[in-house]
Amino acid sequence: AADGGSLPPPAASSRLALDMAQVPSVITMPQCYLFHVKNDPLIFCCATQRECPPLKVLEFLSHLTDVCVEYFGSDLTEDEIKDNAPTIYQLLGEMLDGGIPYLTEVNILKEIIAPPRLLTKMAQALRIGSQVSDSLPDSASSNIPWRRSTARYANNEMYIDVIEELDVTIDSNGRMTNVGIFGQVMANCRLSGTPDLCVRFKNPQLLDDCRFHPCVRYLKYASERVVSFVPPDGNFKLMNYKISKTASSRSMEMQGHQMIPFYVKPQVTYSANSGRISIMVGLKTENAKAPEQVSVKIPLPSTTTTCDISATFGNFSINTQKQEAIWRIGKIRKDKPACLNATIAMAPKPTPTGRSASNGDDGNAAAPLPSASLLRSSESPTFEVSFQLQGLAVSGLEVDCMEVSNVKYKPYKGVRYITRSGFFQIRT
Repeated sequence: AADGGSLPPPAASSRLALDMAQVPSVITMPQCYLFHVKNDPLIFCCATQRECPPLKVLEFLSHLTDVCVEYFGSDLTEDEIKDNAPTIYQLLGEMLDGGIPYLTEVNILKEIIAPPRLLTKMAQALRIGSQVSDSLPDSASSNIPWRRSTARYANNEMYIDVIEELDVTIDSNGRMTNVGIFGQVMANCRLSGTPDLCVRFKNPQLLDDCRFHPCVRYLKYASERVVSFVPPDGNFKLMNYKISKTASSRSMEMQGHQMIPFYVKPQVTYSANSGRISIMVGLKTENAKAPEQVSVKIPLPSTTTTCDISATFGNFSINTQKQEAIWRIGKIRKDKPACLNATIAMAPKPTPTGRSASNGDDGNAAAPLPSASLLRSSESPTFEVSFQLQGLAVSGLEVDCMEVSNVKYKPYKGVRYITRSGFFQIRT
């Protein structure tokens, strides 16, 4: 530990891991300000001695995370960071100028610093040559620095993914509360030359609090609600948005139970030293779109000693340190629902004795405290659900058309819609 004390026991370390979600992104310390962005299982941190705009630092950390994912793959681990430490130092040298964010566009960085490959890693280990280019790319001095001027493709393609995350809490009566929809538009551009694109939505009034890539002409969007831009080359995030609360509530009223095409029905009962959990997961209607990658996180009592689980579909795992079980269902079947039954054995809770009652002057016996079963029955576990729905944007947002100009060819264009679970909870 930093203060010279002993390391926390495994139970304490697991609690620290659980509490990381509640740690604020900006922490004020006696000698500095600490900023952090979490990208499981890593945490990107930055410390500043002077006060500065927090969003500026957090935005740079987010760009650094995106650059690392683009260079080293989506499965970032501690070993991956250690193995590519020289490349990361070179990237930071180009991304920062005297501690000030300067260059964060991935396409330009790839022209300056070659992504690590097997040959470059061997040359780096033998200290032969350098990954850093001797000259600046042409796009560095262009008025569109995010795009390579030499982009050429045999097949010209443009794809857009509209990805939305649904945050919702379902109470014990099945009512949806605290509904929030957050989305992002990811683009994959493989177009030759310098094309000019225009994306129009059928219902742009749903969009609220939008954040765009620097290539987007914001003034045109503000006046016409049209996303006009010269795209970067390759994969990039075109925009982030959230659905306004009025639109979210209107969508919930119009779609009703069809907003979430499946149900999760948990039942929890406790006795003195044991408990039972039953969960049923299925589609609400036969024609409903079946979600994929469905999993349910099941909280277990803190005094659990053993847990016997059986499921009709999928597989499960038990984490004794975090006192939870995870049921991985996969894709929900249309013919019958998936069921899970868990039988829990619990150690008796220690019941403290009231000193005043036992030492009373009237000689009466101490009043009995609530039993362990009553204490456990008062606990209302909350189940967390994760899933993914293909071909559906839960907000109802739709792309009307994608127009490509300033080129002589006709590219192939495609749009895909994905809905994922965000903070999705079911209370009992």
